[in-house]
Amino acid sequence: MKNYIKSFKIALVWVLTILVGQLYAQVQVDDTVVLAKAGYKEKNIGFGVQKEDIITSSISTRKGTELRTAFTNNIGNTLNGRFPGLTVNQGGNEPGANNPGLFIRGANTFGFNQTPLIIIDGFIGDFTQMVPEEIEDITILKDASATAIYGMRGANGVVLVTTKKGIIQPLVVSFSAQYGIQQATALPKILNAGNYATLYNEALVNDGLPPLYAQADLDLYRNGNDPVFHPDVDWYDQVFRKSAPLANYNLNFKGGNSTVKYFAMLNGLTSQGLYNNFKDENEESSNSKYNLFNFRANLDITISKNLSAQLNIGGSVEEKANPGDLTTGGNLNLIDRIPPGAFAVYNPNGTYGGNATYNGNPLGNVISTGFSTSTGTNLQSNLKLTEKLDFITQGLSSSIAVSFNSYYLSSSNKRKGYQRSSVSLNSNGDTVYTPFGQNTSLTQSNSVLDRFRNSSVQASLNYERTFGKHEFSGLVLFNSDNNDINRNYPNTDAANQAFPYKTNGLGSRFTYVNNRKYIVEFSSSYMGAESFPPGDRYGFFPALSLGWVASKEQFLVSSQVINFLKIRASYGQVGNEYIGGQRFAFNQRYPATGSYVLGTGNTNAFGLAEGRRANESVTWEKDLKANLGIEAQLGNRFGIILDIYNNNRSDILASSNGVLPQFLGYNGYPDLNIGEATNSGFEFSISYHNVEKSDLQ
Repeated sequence: MKNYIKSFKIALVWVLTILVGQLYAQVQVDDTVVLAKAGYKEKNIGFGVQKEDIITSSISTRKGTELRTAFTNNIGNTLNGRFPGLTVNQGGNEPGANNPGLFIRGANTFGFNQTPLIIIDGFIGDFTQMVPEEIEDITILKDASATAIYGMRGANGVVLVTTKKGIIQPLVVSFSAQYGIQQATALPKILNAGNYATLYNEALVNDGLPPLYAQADLDLYRNGNDPVFHPDVDWYDQVFRKSAPLANYNLNFKGGNSTVKYFAMLNGLTSQGLYNNFKDENEESSNSKYNLFNFRANLDITISKNLSAQLNIGGSVEEKANPGDLTTGGNLNLIDRIPPGAFAVYNPNGTYGGNATYNGNPLGNVISTGFSTSTGTNLQSNLKLTEKLDFITQGLSSSIAVSFNSYYLSSSNKRKGYQRSSVSLNSNGDTVYTPFGQNTSLTQSNSVLDRFRNSSVQASLNYERTFGKHEFSGLVLFNSDNNDINRNYPNTDAANQAFPYKTNGLGSRFTYVNNRKYIVEFSSSYMGAESFPPGDRYGFFPALSLGWVASKEQFLVSSQVINFLKIRASYGQVGNEYIGGQRFAFNQRYPATGSYVLGTGNTNAFGLAEGRRANESVTWEKDLKANLGIEAQLGNRFGIILDIYNNNRSDILASSNGVLPQFLGYNGYPDLNIGEATNSGFEFSISYHNVEKSDLQ
């Protein structure tokens, strides 16, 4: 009966997937047609939007619907190959342990932090637990003009994530289901025991040593007639399966009227790991699995003619379980070290095979060492109020916003030991078992793997006005945030780990456009953090950018080939406050570790001693960025974007061993801001747009 129910569930999932796929295809075409008719040309530039024809910064944007085409259990991996200048370093594929490294325009520093700043709906956050179904678009900010408003956090680039909002329409309920099969990207091809022994003998002979294996041993490894003393084991085949299923289910609600617009979503993602399912063989084990459940509720409310509010709440719960350790890294390392003929999986007496050379039996490590689980909860929330101030001057508005984000990841490990045995023959020809390890009962330990809390307050004034052919826009923004034990900060000093990290900043952006042809933009930030010495905690980060829409000039207006041509350039300085090293490194410390011999009895007295030498002028990394870009639209189909950039990073925190002489006698030499790095290159992309009309309307 269970088999029939299981088959029915699988068939139902496939039918739903096909039906929803057809509906989703229709929705996608409809959305494309609507956007084309509406002339959608606005892009998120950070704390606002601009028409793409007057943007003078180097940015790249992708819609959230594009990310759905890549079915993975981590949204970071869907960005690979979609943004010019963005490198996605996928370190692994294991569900729940596959967060990729993101680098904008390569590694700009050899310092502590090379990753970009992640901003979700205007506030610092983490998008690795988000799903494409809740994302409207993702924008990458690359040059100084785009990132200067983020001050000492913008040097490594910025990733802007905008979540979906409601629109004025009747309630639309959408459901989608995806089902897939995942496989290992690549597995090594393992030699069989016979070939391994042969090549091992050859290596010994080449070194002038006698061979280890006799011809009779080689024959037994090859023919498999002695699986106890001449085994041939493919440990990858024993521990892992060829593929594992994953599925994604999404339910969302979207609609609104002139007063309230809303978007709500529920999403569930389930994924199984590539371990074989051993739960049936040992009740004190667990199958490998990863579950991610997301929710989101976004509201846009018109309170009065001039006052509006935005409330965004999103969150997730993730669960992971693995037999043995929480990740597969240890088992993979063991498998890679064990020769195929080292020992059998099981001995004739039913114990696990093993020997003194290798610490464990890969199969025993999975089945008989217990299991590990982890649970993570993530909450993202922000509230924004916007007031139109047209009674002061037309186009002026103000806003205030607050945000609270938190993430907590804990683990529970149920561990036990198991016995394994090596086999040998005594003088009488009897099999002798030599045990290693012992069978124990489960013991439990709990730990906090990660936690992060962030609260922010923002206040801004916005201005946008057109006078004939002159367009003016301006933004002044104040931001203050507290980060409690943020994993993105260095925490090398446990004594100061409990103190939150505080940052204040005042940012601005001013743009002037003349006749939609000539653009001048100045952006800046005055930002400070308490990680730096009093009196030197604040820095100024300016950037200037220019743009020329050449296609609006008379000599190109009537061109049948070049529909659009823009040349832009930017130059400015941004910073990176995540420098690593000891927190509050500007303070000289005297830890209570000094020991002095006093009196006639040679008694040790403990007192203060000079600790590591302070860096009284510790500061943030500084990056001078220059960028030259060209954008062109050829006909109605081809788009070309070319960017040439040069980044000069200075004040990177580095060891002072080569700078300060040893005869100074410090009890620990400080890290100094003496590092420099230069990163230059170019980006080139070509896009093709099919403007043929579809019959699917």
